[in-house]
Amino acid sequence: MDTLKVKQSYRPDIDGLRAIAVLAVVLSHAEAPGFSGGFVGVDVFFVISGFLITGIIVDQLRAQTFRFRDFWMRRVRRLAPALLAVISTATLTFALLLEPELLREFGRSLVAQTLLVSNVFFWKQSGYFDTAAHFKPLLHTWSLAVEEQFYILLPPLLWLLNRRSKKLLMPALVLGTASSFALCIWATNTFSSAAFYLLPFRAWEMGIGSCLALYLRTGKPARWEVSGTVLNAVSAAGLVAIAAAILAYDRYTPFPSYWAAFPTVGTAAILWAHSARTTAVGQLLSLGPIVYIGKISYSLYLWHWVVFTFVRTIVVGPPGPEAMAAATVFSIVLASISYHLIEQPFRRNRLRYRDRSLLIATAACALCVIASGAVIEKSKGWPERLQVAEDEFDRPSRRRECFLTQPGDPIFCRLGEAHEPALLVMGDSHSHALLDGFEVLAEKHSVGGYFAAGRGCLPFWGAESVRASEDVARCAQILEKAKELVSQGDIQHIVLAARWSLYLTSTSPDGEHQAIVSSSNDSPGVENSARVFRQALDTTVARLSAEGVRISVVEQVPHQWIEPRQAIFRAHNLKLDPNRFSVSVSAHQRLQEPVRAEFDRHDEIQLINLDDIYCTDRCWIFDAGGRSLYSDGDHLNARGSLFAEPGLRPIFEALASRPAPE
Repeated sequence: MDTLKVKQSYRPDIDGLRAIAVLAVVLSHAEAPGFSGGFVGVDVFFVISGFLITGIIVDQLRAQTFRFRDFWMRRVRRLAPALLAVISTATLTFALLLEPELLREFGRSLVAQTLLVSNVFFWKQSGYFDTAAHFKPLLHTWSLAVEEQFYILLPPLLWLLNRRSKKLLMPALVLGTASSFALCIWATNTFSSAAFYLLPFRAWEMGIGSCLALYLRTGKPARWEVSGTVLNAVSAAGLVAIAAAILAYDRYTPFPSYWAAFPTVGTAAILWAHSARTTAVGQLLSLGPIVYIGKISYSLYLWHWVVFTFVRTIVVGPPGPEAMAAATVFSIVLASISYHLIEQPFRRNRLRYRDRSLLIATAACALCVIASGAVIEKSKGWPERLQVAEDEFDRPSRRRECFLTQPGDPIFCRLGEAHEPALLVMGDSHSHALLDGFEVLAEKHSVGGYFAAGRGCLPFWGAESVRASEDVARCAQILEKAKELVSQGDIQHIVLAARWSLYLTSTSPDGEHQAIVSSSNDSPGVENSARVFRQALDTTVARLSAEGVRISVVEQVPHQWIEPRQAIFRAHNLKLDPNRFSVSVSAHQRLQEPVRAEFDRHDEIQLINLDDIYCTDRCWIFDAGGRSLYSDGDHLNARGSLFAEPGLRPIFEALASRPAPE
């Protein structure tokens, strides 16, 4: 039997854990098969940070050698030089490569990261897993901001508690960790983006490490007798928990929530077990090559996303496995250079600088970064480089009136207001993108109707999008009003239009998926969404058929893998035709197949396919005159909507030729 004692010396197994964490993140971002849950590497880092930082502070508090200035200067030496090198390189590189709107956002992110609030900034942007995220060079700095905020708040808290009563340290940490965990579970279901990015909902992960570090310093472990067999089993279980999360989780796992407990508790188990004695897992993690990756893990984390964004920005089409493999290797090379030439010299003070000199130099560099970001923002990303008017990408002019965004908005707007309504059109933002085409046809054929659209609103009864409560309420309003209009007997034809694949599959170019559920008991995954989609479609068709209403479904327009602004800008830089960036017909049809199969089950549905309008040998982003048909990667603009007129015309011709009501 071995008495559990805390090892105070350097632990190579912790660098081994860092290696697992960073490789998981990098391979996940490289979209390597089998690493769909590699994003949990960040959670492993959080636990390690809490464990090490709390241990350092508590040891110094007890030795009465703790100084806030010394603590934060060590953080500056550890983090700032490599980070500033990466940010400077990214600024010089992407100032030339990003189209104006993306560059403007990059400028804002420069300021946010320098002020240590990039997690707050990206929380307000698109989701971490969205395609747009691939073109944000500093997106990965959100986790650094979370840690930096933790480093600012933890020392004063520990110092104050240590002064008041040392007995309060552990209860306070446990209470804070448990509270943050409870908040995280609640927020993941309610404000998922905030739960992912913000410190209050992530602090529990670092808190686990903090509690463990403090527990190992209470003296209580010395009274335990723990066998090597138990320690090996605990550390092995911890490694399995981390590996399972990496292999099994994906972008659709409700995260962090309690799912983050597996990699975080697994990390704590390994740290705890190897604090007593050398375990088999600890020996594995202490192997030289693994330890080296752990040593360069900070630089590798910094560089890899910048390199990946660069690759995705310069290639035509999504980069293939070979390109991402090369980018991964190059990132490791850059990280190694950065570790030896930047991290180590500053960390070990081989340059013989004084703390004051380093602080002044860091502050000066930070001010330069902020100034660069401000200049980029002030210039609006230098839009003159795009050489195209912004109104080229305008969405329908009646956006505010016909797109439900606020609880008090009119639920339906009118089409062909001079005529009795016989048509009802509803759906999500994709139906709204077709509004101009519907309006022109309604006037041309003297057909009246109603139109409504809302964010993420699948126009089926019996399905509810897993979104913010206000979005869900708006979608419910549309469906309730539609039911009322249909039951009145005036509506003869209903047209449903949406980004169908968003709800049914995850195979769109951006991999995005909008989970739908039939009740609060449903698990919001892709498989369940497909089941709910089918059931809700059957319910909707049955309800409308029973009312004698004809049903048309507009298949979604081609989903481009790149936004038109980016296509124009890249084409200009690479001297290419902008339509070279258009999605292929085969890729578009692969996306349509599972959706079409669902609709083909119902003879009552008239499917309206627009492929012949938007596709020939490719599905075009731009018309023959080089003008954009899209406002972004998947929504038509006003011009693109008018192109749909031939495909939608049969609906209005049939309504125009209907017998006049008696």
